[in-house]
Amino acid sequence: MTPLPHHYDVRLSGGPTGYAPVSSHGLPELRTAPPADYGGPGDAWSPEHLKGCLVSASLSTPIRLEPEIQEAPEAVPVVSRGNS
Repeated sequence: MTPLPHHYDVRLSGGPTGYAPVSSHGLPELRTAPPADYGGPGDAWSPEHLKGCLVSASLSTPIRLEPEIQEAPEAVPVVSRGNS
């Protein structure tokens, strides 16, 4: 692990309507928009989806970094579900 603090730059572009691409150097771009529940198109990552992704990834990272668990024969599913 690199010494703390860690910094992560993320860029959101787009206007008041349509899709808003999210990018960070060296990573694939994500197309974001409001979810269908809020009148969005429903075919892009929404802040609500990303919040669930954040929780799932945060919970799974320590598991994935633990050497004993990495050798386990089965994957450990992490599912996040929330309401807005």
